[in-house]
Amino acid sequence: MYFVMGNRDALIQQYPKRGVWAEIGVYRGDFSQKILEICEPSELYLIDNWRFEIRDHNPFSDEAENFSGFAGKIHWQHFGDDPNATQEQNYQHVKTRFAHAPQVKVVRANSIEGIQSLPDSHFDVMYVDANHQYEYVLRDMMEARKKLKPGGIMQMNDFYEGPGGAEQNLGVMGAVNTFVKRYDFHYVAMSYGSYADVMITDDPTSSYVKQFIANLNNSDLTFVGISDPLVPNIRYKFYRKANGDTRFLAML
Repeated sequence: MYFVMGNRDALIQQYPKRGVWAEIGVYRGDFSQKILEICEPSELYLIDNWRFEIRDHNPFSDEAENFSGFAGKIHWQHFGDDPNATQEQNYQHVKTRFAHAPQVKVVRANSIEGIQSLPDSHFDVMYVDANHQYEYVLRDMMEARKKLKPGGIMQMNDFYEGPGGAEQNLGVMGAVNTFVKRYDFHYVAMSYGSYADVMITDDPTSSYVKQFIANLNNSDLTFVGISDPLVPNIRYKFYRKANGDTRFLAML
């Protein structure tokens, strides 16, 4: 895994051009614009339902302590007093913003339905930045993996634990670590700082990943290589013994 001293903008500059992309969680399309300009995708699907439902962020019937900061500090900051009116404005803004780009397809659907609507084994990159609660993230990843080409890259936003993450009740880091253990994915690279992005793949030897790493090596970015066993991605293999019993083996 490469720990890159830069933000997500620095990471996406290392991708091969003309890939097939999907971004799940779009908001006003600011990062979508960067993907379009920097990566020059041949196709770019933008998936968002542009709706806000408070129950999607708090699984409890009451206002739990770990949720108390969300509504006041995060929800209002981004969506104001009428979140769905704000989200409708965001949707109209995105449609207008990318109307000139025929390679961009805007899909108004929640993350799981939007991902499921995509063709299988079609995408070089799935960028997931939707609901950041643990179960939502894990479900999005489980579906997104089916849409990636073998050796494609899934890039996750806000791979972070800390005061800011707790304030928003983020579950991205836990979901990613669960996913790589469950589906035998490997870490590729991670950006530096709070709210980092992390990239994973099912085949680190693929030509797409190799080209990403070659681009990174030839860049001016400072980065550090981290041995896989130091990253929390221990995998478990199912094994059947000669006597018919089964066991799980931890694989470093």
